[in-house]
Amino acid sequence: MKNRLLWLLIISGGTFLQGFGVTEPGLEVQNAPKECMMMGRDGRDGRDGIVGSPGRDGSNGAKGDSGEKGEKGTNGLKGEEGEKGEPGICASRNIKQFVYTNLNEGKDVGLIMKEQFTKISNDSSLRVLWSGSLGLVPEYRTACRRWYFTFNQKECTDPAPIDTQLYENIHGDNSHRPSPVEGLCFGVPQGDVAIAFNINRCGNHDLSGNAFTGYDSVSRIIIEEI
Repeated sequence: MKNRLLWLLIISGGTFLQGFGVTEPGLEVQNAPKECMMMGRDGRDGRDGIVGSPGRDGSNGAKGDSGEKGEKGTNGLKGEEGEKGEPGICASRNIKQFVYTNLNEGKDVGLIMKEQFTKISNDSSLRVLWSGSLGLVPEYRTACRRWYFTFNQKECTDPAPIDTQLYENIHGDNSHRPSPVEGLCFGVPQGDVAIAFNINRCGNHDLSGNAFTGYDSVSRIIIEEI
């Protein structure tokens, strides 16, 4: 038994549990300090610590992808009836009337009357109207005259000329008829437009006979932008 204790003492560097001694001759043994080693159980978890102060705001993240298009929503409820609005104002018309008292023009060919009109838009048309009497008296055979409008010295081409004709074949007949000449002309550019009412021979006739325009009556030219 003593030999075992001595062997353990030598292996452990001379450390031994207090209470045991060695009397083996020739071996000096000093009392070793007391050491006690025991394995305890794990302790309980500690309490929660104090809540820390809020942290700083983080930086903005990258822009996300566009989401898918949502479904069409249902119609909302019908709104309440609004208040009655103020009376509207009619749009102004760009229209002119030129009146001639006892014009009594006896030309057989040439210009009867010319007026100036300012057209506002390129997309509009011009409506023209001659209202008055026209007459033609044959001399000794048939006669024919043509009255027509021009726009800046040119007849209308869109859609067609604006004109009328009188044909007479009774010698000495001196009748004067109310003869309106009216039409719409497209393609006339905006700006100042010279609009004229003219007379000339018919295509297949000469200038025989005597023509009368606006004889002993009131005549009118009406021009309107439409």
